[in-house]
Amino acid sequence: MIYTGQSYHSMIHLFVEKPLEEKRQLIRKNGICFKCLNGKHLAKDCKANIKCEKCGKTAHCTAFHFERETLQNNGGERQIDNIPQDQVSTKCTEICKDSGETTFQGKSCAKTLLVKVYPEGKPEVSVTTYAIIDDQSNRSLACSTFIDYFNETTEPVEYSLASCSGKTVQHGRRTTGYILESLDGTTQLKCPSLIECNEIPISKREIATPAIARHYKHLQDIEQFIPELDRNAEVMLLIGRDVTAAHHILDQRIGKDNEPYAQRLRLGWAIIGETCLGLVHTSDTITVNKTTVLPNGRETNLKPCEYGFRVKDKEPDIGSTVFKQTREDDTLGLSQEDKEFLIVMDKEFHTSENGRLSAPLPFRRDRPKLQNNYHQARQRAENLSRSFKRDSTKQQHFVEFMKKIFVNNHAEAVTPARKGEEVWYLPIFGVYHAKKQSKIRVVFDSAAKYNGLCLNDILMKGPDLHCNKQLGWCTIEV
Repeated sequence: MIYTGQSYHSMIHLFVEKPLEEKRQLIRKNGICFKCLNGKHLAKDCKANIKCEKCGKTAHCTAFHFERETLQNNGGERQIDNIPQDQVSTKCTEICKDSGETTFQGKSCAKTLLVKVYPEGKPEVSVTTYAIIDDQSNRSLACSTFIDYFNETTEPVEYSLASCSGKTVQHGRRTTGYILESLDGTTQLKCPSLIECNEIPISKREIATPAIARHYKHLQDIEQFIPELDRNAEVMLLIGRDVTAAHHILDQRIGKDNEPYAQRLRLGWAIIGETCLGLVHTSDTITVNKTTVLPNGRETNLKPCEYGFRVKDKEPDIGSTVFKQTREDDTLGLSQEDKEFLIVMDKEFHTSENGRLSAPLPFRRDRPKLQNNYHQARQRAENLSRSFKRDSTKQQHFVEFMKKIFVNNHAEAVTPARKGEEVWYLPIFGVYHAKKQSKIRVVFDSAAKYNGLCLNDILMKGPDLHCNKQLGWCTIEV
């Protein structure tokens, strides 16, 4: 700060008479120390012994007396000493201004990192996005913008989304094969799968900036590792526990109880906590992912639950109906797969022309395709043939059993399979009852696995019919 033709004391006097905001701008423009007003260094490094002539404190000079707020308790009200009421500013500190908003109500940083994402083996088509690192989610999610960016055309699948508001059925595309890369390119993590979900909490107010680290002593050494706010990048990902490596804490910085802390993750440094200096501006917006249902009609900032239940007392004794206990209270209900199994059976279970019952194979939806296990079945058949040569009685019993199957039309010859058609062979073996050694039972081995897959794996089991009173059926041995 340069003044010509005037003494140092007269310059200070003229400076003191200027408005507070003008003084602040003048000091910042010339790089002068805010503490002593004499020298181009930071106030925290200033070694000058100064004293305010108005309050006697040594933390600031007289010219900046009104810059310091003194909070007193006066009948339960907060007052600011020596500052006229019409000059009290509601603006936050410089750290809050990093949010880019004119009126800011607080800044609480979450574990959100700026990363690069691209399909495996194609780093040239990467997109820079913010990712929320959330260890409360068991799966990783991506918003529709991300899925559309990479032109994913997979069919939507149904899944259940559980939150504080309960479980809801969602539909979204599922994609795999993406790489998460840190901004400096030193770390690459493979994301097993991403599910399309537009319920990801998106708020750039919760993203940390270098200015936050700069204003906290215990965070100043990591300022260089915190990127500036990228206003062109969107919050498109939520990384859950299925990417375990993304949650590894390699280093951390901890300050006082009420100060923000920092963690170095595999994908970069994250600052977490309330970062408004002085904590005088606490956010009025609740950003935790919870939903509160208020049946009394009181207003809330949170999205109300879409499901509401009201019990109306239409009978004299409501307890005898709503809370009535029965013997079936502890009976297990049907699963979704059990219900689907029963639907398939209702549609395709029928009686053939010869009066025999015929049931379909209850294949699961989205099942994998069975591979041709001819060589496995042939090897099992050769082993069975060798056992017949060692035991002719067993061979006789086995042949008689199989003959009955064909005589009773319980089996039929199949036509040769066309090229590319799904084919599966059932290996067979025989077992004897402990008390009936003269009668063999041939077992069709649907549990025999080939390349890690068997027929049982792709079939729905259906409900347990053993004396299931809910269905009104019992098992019958034939």
